[in-house]
Amino acid sequence: MSETIQSIEDPNHMIINILKSIKWQRFITLVDSVGSELNDRQWRFLKSTVLELGVASYSDGLLTHVGEIENGCDFIIPSMNNIKIEMKYQTDVLYPSKGIQMREYTKEIKLMNSMGTNTHTDLPIGYADYLLIVDKRGVAVIHKENLKHFLKINGDSISARIPASSLISIFTPDDIIPSEPRRLDIKKRVLDVILEAIEDI
Repeated sequence: MSETIQSIEDPNHMIINILKSIKWQRFITLVDSVGSELNDRQWRFLKSTVLELGVASYSDGLLTHVGEIENGCDFIIPSMNNIKIEMKYQTDVLYPSKGIQMREYTKEIKLMNSMGTNTHTDLPIGYADYLLIVDKRGVAVIHKENLKHFLKINGDSISARIPASSLISIFTPDDIIPSEPRRLDIKKRVLDVILEAIEDI
């Protein structure tokens, strides 16, 4: 897999270094600790939020989470003129469940879901500058202008399968140190807060 940053990315070595400085080992432990607890349909949005907030937290303030107010962008990097990053987490999207070699192509990644008829023929102008692709065993990134070469325009969405040769590796299975997951009980904690709020009425 190429580690060369293409011309569109030449000014942005610092961004790659920032992404590599995130404590991905802690993130992997977070993923293992969350496990399948939030996989039910009604909890999936919360799971995405937990994982995104984990990345921001483990960046030691280098990334700011804006997923709740920005469409097509989960983080900004304030120190880099608010460069935008969209994160997509998907199981085994980069690496097979037991392999250490990155897939030749990622699994199909849904970049946008229009929840109906898709009228887009390209990524929206406001879409993030970088796509950060994350699974529980690895992380890679691609610039938006390179990502556009691999778009698949569907009836209700835009997706992509991206060749490994076009990705910049951030974290690999070789970097993982085995650790014990922790019991988080996120669902119970959230329900307890909701019930407490209800009782305030």
